[in-house]
Amino acid sequence: MTRLPLALAAAAATALLASPASAVPKPFTDLPCAFTATEDPSPEVPPGTRTGTVAAGPIVVADQGNLAGNPVSGTVTCTLKVGAVSMPFSAAGTGAIVLPPTLVSFVATPSTPVYVCTRLALTSAGGGTTTYYWDAQDGWTTDAAADCPFV
Repeated sequence: MTRLPLALAAAAATALLASPASAVPKPFTDLPCAFTATEDPSPEVPPGTRTGTVAAGPIVVADQGNLAGNPVSGTVTCTLKVGAVSMPFSAAGTGAIVLPPTLVSFVATPSTPVYVCTRLALTSAGGGTTTYYWDAQDGWTTDAAADCPFV
């Protein structure tokens, strides 16, 4: 009966050693960038001024299929697009990444398009890099077409 656990342990060790150390895992949390804002009613600001916060995460990143690929580090960039203006906000981390709520203010008319885009650049311990983009329909993807396709 002791042969089965030893055989499984040997197979698992072989699989870990066979995995390329440069592979970068897909993030396994779905907490991309978020944005909330309200119109600022203060008489001191121009009409249409919106004030709010941009935040992301925590986004947990770890190579669960290849322990040699850890630690994984990365940078999340939240880009707020207001019309043709881009405002990027970034945070970096190892193992987990959090962009704490960050104050933002801008002027926009009710018809001005406002979008929030998420880009996540990861680097494994082996030096491999992968960039992921958040697609609201499909989640994390490496398809660069999902990187702020608007404006």
